[in-house]
Amino acid sequence: MNFDISLWLIPKKEQEKQIEKTINSLTIKYSVFSFIPHITIYHFGTTSILNDINSFIDKKLAKTHRFNLDFERIDFSDIFTKTLFAKYKINTSLIDLYKTFHNKYKGIKDYQLTPHLSLIYKTNMNKGDKLKEAQNITLPLKITIDRLYVITKKNGDIKIDKDVLQWKIVHKLYLK
Repeated sequence: MNFDISLWLIPKKEQEKQIEKTINSLTIKYSVFSFIPHITIYHFGTTSILNDINSFIDKKLAKTHRFNLDFERIDFSDIFTKTLFAKYKINTSLIDLYKTFHNKYKGIKDYQLTPHLSLIYKTNMNKGDKLKEAQNITLPLKITIDRLYVITKKNGDIKIDKDVLQWKIVHKLYLK
């Protein structure tokens, strides 16, 4: 069966909970659905290679260590999946992990890394609201990535906020 498959980096629990409070506050305020705080390290698009990806992760990344990402800024755009987001600086650990997937799977989808952690997915959010929220959000200046999740979704990319309800965690790797 074909699924839309993504790989997410998840911050350590305390940071995940702190960021989740921000996400939940925004989703309640703007009447949209909440989701797990994450940074997409790779998106494969719709494919049938789920078992291969899970096996590759278990074999290739079993000894991967936790790593830190430095916060850069809060930003927003007209792109649905980047309505309002935290941008993080690219570092060697992130690039190495990205290249592990890019080198193996670029024939499936040539995903370009843009490390960000979305805070809300909302269609047609007013620019003034985005700016106001961006100025009021406080997040950790550094996050520690300690997990990698494989996420599936039926019926392609997310296009509307309720699509996040279809995300399913199908595999987890805990970093050393």
